[in-house]
Amino acid sequence: MTQHREQVLGRRVALSLACGAILFLSGTAAAWGADPIATFDTSFGTIQVELLPQNAPYTVQNFLNYVDSGAYDDMFIHRLVYGFVAQTGGYTTASAPFDFTAPPPHIATGPSVINEFGVSNVAGTLAMAKLGGDPNSATSEFFFNLGNNSSNLDNQNGGFTVFGKVIGDSMSVLDALASVRVYDGTGVWGSAFSNIPLVNLPANAMQVDASNMLVIHSISVPRVAGDVNLDGIVNGQDIALTASNWGKSTGIVLGDANGDKTVGDADLAMITQHWLETLPAQTTQTASILNSGNAAIASEIVTGNSVAAVPEPGTLLLAVLAGMACYVGRRLF
Repeated sequence: MTQHREQVLGRRVALSLACGAILFLSGTAAAWGADPIATFDTSFGTIQVELLPQNAPYTVQNFLNYVDSGAYDDMFIHRLVYGFVAQTGGYTTASAPFDFTAPPPHIATGPSVINEFGVSNVAGTLAMAKLGGDPNSATSEFFFNLGNNSSNLDNQNGGFTVFGKVIGDSMSVLDALASVRVYDGTGVWGSAFSNIPLVNLPANAMQVDASNMLVIHSISVPRVAGDVNLDGIVNGQDIALTASNWGKSTGIVLGDANGDKTVGDADLAMITQHWLETLPAQTTQTASILNSGNAAIASEIVTGNSVAAVPEPGTLLLAVLAGMACYVGRRLF
């Protein structure tokens, strides 16, 4: 048992020393990349959101887990309060049309995420929904702040965690929601649907179809393989994050480069394989506000997101060697 403890300690020391070398060598080797941009393809327009992993790492990872699993595909906005919030992340149109005998089923939720309030709930930000009186109860549901809600949402229930902000002119798409009629579905579907926005709903409707809902068809988030801290570049920061979460496999896991929900050798290998790769310059789309759920194509313009600079050859060689040392240290000790 004593020998085993010494081996474990040796492995951790080797990993820490190697990671420290990497952080030192790569700290100035390349400029930061860019935060990931999530593109929401919806029935009412294109919305682009800059995620904030440096402010709310667990919340962003939680969001990406749902995106990558496909759980958010074809979800709809089930709560719209003019000038306040547009809430989604709870229900999809997978089993539509819906009659008035039972509510749409909630999507399967994963573990709750720790509250990471820090960024204010101003207009155009995304924040997690949660249960009253429990700051750490957020799972899948989130909302767009349609107005400046900082005086309210920053000061209750531990503050509501902001994990993204609408960029470009995408806010015009959300502003247009003020023209969508809201219905009170409490009597047929429960309180979660007390402010459900619906379009083209006949007066004598006996059911609600997907075409009547504000649907988010898909969310895409380009990322760099191995960039576990989501700052747009694979470097020592990713090694450090993986090392600090080594062996974790439950809850919302950081440092999981290959997506297998367990942090270990395979993640370290992926990081070293993609060492100093950066997120290419991303694009934002000009907002197209869609009427009556009709599809439209938005033109693309290149934004000013910069690609990290190429390091000097000598620095690059030292960084790669440090990465190899870190990986070999994990294998030998």
